Amino acid sequence: MSEMLTVMNSVVEFSMTCFNTITTNPILAFIFAGSLVGVGISVFQQFKGAAR
Repeated sequence: MSEMLTVMNSVVEFSMTCFNTITTNPILAFIFAGSLVGVGISVFQQFKGAAR
């Protein structure tokens, strides 16, 4: 069980390192924000279609 927690801790640390690297670099942050805009538009279209 402790090995599983160690691996999960490593995965979370790696993810946070990647996220911090992306958000501190202006070019990578712009690309990241652009992808979130696309996801937001897709979700909005699905909500709009579900409301009909």
